[in-house]
Parts: sequence; structure tokens; C-alpha cells
Amino acid sequence: MGGEWAGSALLSAEYAPGGRRGLYGMFTLLGGGVAGVMSSLTFLGVNVTIGEYSPEFLQWGWRVPFLISGVLIALALYVRLNIDETPVFAEEKARDLVPKAPLAEVFRLQGREIFLAAGSVLGSMGVSATWATPISRCTPTRTWAIRVASSGRSACSVVWSASRPWWSRPVCAIASAAAGIMLVGWAACVPWAFVVLPLIDTGKPALYAVAIVGTFAISGIGSGPTGAFIPELFATRYRYSGSAMSINLAGVNRWGPAGPLIAGTLLATYGSWSIGVMLAAPRR
Repeated sequence: MGGEWAGSALLSAEYAPGGRRGLYGMFTLLGGGVAGVMSSLTFLGVNVTIGEYSPEFLQWGWRVPFLISGVLIALALYVRLNIDETPVFAEEKARDLVPKAPLAEVFRLQGREIFLAAGSVLGSMGVSATWATPISRCTPTRTWAIRVASSGRSACSVVWSASRPWWSRPVCAIASAAAGIMLVGWAACVPWAFVVLPLIDTGKPALYAVAIVGTFAISGIGSGPTGAFIPELFATRYRYSGSAMSINLAGVNRWGPAGPLIAGTLLATYGSWSIGVMLAAPRR
């Protein structure tokens, strides 16, 4: 998904009818949520049938999800071989306006927009990456609890997917509208950071599910409009390069020390409440 995000978002946005870029742009992001549902349900099925920690799983069962993914590879190849360039880019190409070094040109002319776009996406990636640390550590090891956790992750992916179209619909071709909705989502992350860990620490499966569903619902609000917001920042002739560079800059930095390194130390030294402080403070 990371490698194809920019191209997919551009295809969706540039093929969209007038005034519907927000709705069309969310389908790339929706794919990530659907993938979360599919992967969670796949391993839930493995737990129910084979058992994730059984000898059979370690010997051959882990190969089953990878074999199933071959269907998706074939589908992706079919799309890749049959998709056409968008009309707006084809027009730029026909007029010989496409630069020979688009990455150098976008840094020279719109370097500021690259870093602003990367910062806006870093919120989404930072939430999912940083919050994954305390959420994952609380997954119990008993079989029934693993199944509850897998079901909860599937539910959170459904909510994450459902919230994105809702918050993408009001966004047309106006970057400021997208930015406003994204700010609402990231502002909601601050108080939620102090709620999610106490919910998990109760040890109750229902509250655990509420914690992860709430986390990704808020993330869906903040990240839903990005498929329309980021491409709109760049000129058509180097829009792909600018969007891809923004996403990848954010992706490289999302797994910074705030997640796996600092969170573990804070948890061991001060308790789970300190992770809430960490989650509310950085990347805002």
C-alpha cells in the first residue's frame, strides 16, 4: 500500500468528476482498512482452525495466508497492465510539459509543500504506529483472548474504513476543507491518548475492543481527506513525485523512537499513564 499510495490517490482524484475528489480520493485509504479486515479475519480463521501457536502452524499453516495472497497479486498485475493515464496528465504530456527530472523540479519549486504534506500525513502514521505498541503489548496469550483481540482488530478496521468515506465526502477540490477535517481528527487524538490505555489496562475484552476501535475511528477522521488533500497541493506535471515523496518522508519517520523505544521505557518506569502523556505531546 505504501508503494502504490501516491499513484492510486492520483488516479482516483484526477479521474474524479468535478466536486467529488474527496469521495473518490478516499478509496485508496479505504483499501488499507479493508486490508486490515482481511488480514485480521485470516489469522482469526487460522487461530480457530489450526491454532497460531500449534506445531502445525509453525510447520506449514503460516504459508496458507501467503498462498491466498497470490490472488491479490494477480489482480494488482491486471490493474497495472490495463490502467490508462489520467486525462489531465495525458494533456500535460501531449503539450510536452512533463519535466525530465520531476523530483528535482518539485523540490525546487514546491519544497515547502512536500514537508507540509508529509507533516499532515505523519499524524495518521504516527497514531497507528505509536499506538500499536501499547495496544499490542496488551494482547493476552490465551487462545480465547487472542480470538477476541483479532475480532477487535477486525472491528477497528471496519470502523476505520467506514469513518474515512464519511469524512472524505465533504472535501471537494478545496485543500483548506480537507485540512480542517484533518485537524479535527488530530485534535481529538489528544484527549483520547489519556483514555485508551486505562481502557486496555482493565483487562476486559469489551473495553479492549472499545480502545482499539476508538483509536482507529479517530485516525480515520484525521486521515480520510488525505487522498484529496495531498495531490491538490502539487502541479500536475510533478504531482506524482511530490505526493510520493511526501508520503514516504512521513513513512520513514513514523516508526521513530516515540513508539517502540520510549513507550516501553515509560511503561516499565512510570506505568501506562505516562504513555498517554507521550501520545498527546509529540507530532501535534
